[in-house]
Amino acid sequence: MTSLDRFINVVVKLAQPGSIVARYRLGVGLLYRKFQHIKKRIKSRHLPTDGFRDDLWKDGQEGQMYRHLYFHMACYLMGPLGWLLSWFIGLTDIKQASSGRLESASEVRDNIAGRECGRILTAYMMRRIDERTARAQLRRVLG
Repeated sequence: MTSLDRFINVVVKLAQPGSIVARYRLGVGLLYRKFQHIKKRIKSRHLPTDGFRDDLWKDGQEGQMYRHLYFHMACYLMGPLGWLLSWFIGLTDIKQASSGRLESASEVRDNIAGRECGRILTAYMMRRIDERTARAQLRRVLG
């Protein structure tokens, strides 16, 4: 089982179909997870990235990819205000990438992938797609 398989299993398990409140709760939970990692200074570069697309973790990004994915998934799950927050935070990465910072180019791709994963999880939680379709779409975006 690859890291991508484990990641997909975790997010699909967390994103059980339910109400809009469940969607917001999951978004807040994912944000909490990200900020706890930062607060506790948990290093993420060493986290495994096997199975994920190379362009999501190369150029020094490595395991920090997970933080970007969780953050932008969470923002998407929280609706229009979250989308705005995701967009503003993403501007920093775009600005750094345009200055030639290679790691930021990977971060921009992580942000886009995170938003797309959030869109897929939202569709799954709102019962627009089934679990098998959600898993396949997540794999297409991340693998």
